[in-house]
Amino acid sequence: TYVLDEQLNPVPRGYAGELYVGGNAIGLGYLNLPDVTAERFVDNPFAATKQKCPTLFRTGDRAVMLQGQRLELHGRVAFMLKLRGFTVVPGAIESAICNHSAVDTALVVPEIVGGNCKRLIAYVVHEQGAAHVGAAEMKRFLQALLPAHEVPAVFITLSKLPTNEVSGKVDRKQLPPPPS
Repeated sequence: TYVLDEQLNPVPRGYAGELYVGGNAIGLGYLNLPDVTAERFVDNPFAATKQKCPTLFRTGDRAVMLQGQRLELHGRVAFMLKLRGFTVVPGAIESAICNHSAVDTALVVPEIVGGNCKRLIAYVVHEQGAAHVGAAEMKRFLQALLPAHEVPAVFITLSKLPTNEVSGKVDRKQLPPPPS
C-alpha cells in the first residue's frame, strides 16, 4: 500500500494522500473498459522490476499513513457533485470545516431529491473536550472560507462517524437523516 500525492510521490507520514495498492493480487484492469482501466491502473514507480508488480491500483480513497504502517481512511479523494449549477467537492468543504479548532472530523453529503442535489448536509465530530459549535457559528466560520453555495445548509453533530466493521470506511447508510 502507498499513500501518494497527485504526482505519485509518497506523502509524509501523517499527511493525507490517495491510497494505492499493488502486488501480485492486483488485476490487470477492467474487462472491456480501457478508459476506466487507464484511469485506475497506473505504472508502479516503486517496482524494482516491472515483472513482479507492474501496476498500482488507485483506490480513490483519501488516507493517512500512521506510525507502525497503520492506515487511517478519510473518505474519497475527489467526489464531485452539482448543486444549483455549481460543481461542489465535498472533500474540500470537509477540509474547511476541519480548520475550525473545535472540529476533529467532518463528512459532507448531498441530500438528493428527485435525482438532484437539494442541499449539503455536514456531519461534524468535535475534538474531545472542545466546546460544542452550533450551526450558526459554523456557517459564519465557513462563509469566510467558502463561496455561499458550498456552505452546508444543515450541521449534525455526532460523537463519531459510523463505520463499516469490515472495511473501516464511513458507513453512510448509518448516518442519521437530516431534519426536514
